[in-house]
Amino acid sequence: MTYALVAVYTASSGAGWRRVMTASPRVSQFGATGDGVTDDATAIQRAVLYCQSVILGAAPYSTVDLIFDSGNYRVASQVEVPGYHCW
Repeated sequence: MTYALVAVYTASSGAGWRRVMTASPRVSQFGATGDGVTDDATAIQRAVLYCQSVILGAAPYSTVDLIFDSGNYRVASQVEVPGYHCW
């Protein structure tokens, strides 16, 4: 993964540092194999939750592209992808 250290300032805690990903995340970075045999549901869910955390901490109308490398992803359980509606 490609990371950068970013200065974070909050009213309650003051200054601090946070490590953030600088490129679009890939499900393989969260453990998905795409080999057609391994159940990738948990890894894909982790990737989706990561994307959700990035969107919630970003500017309004922000998006995150989640990359699926070529392969066959076996998903044996439900992966929840939250929906956001902005008016």
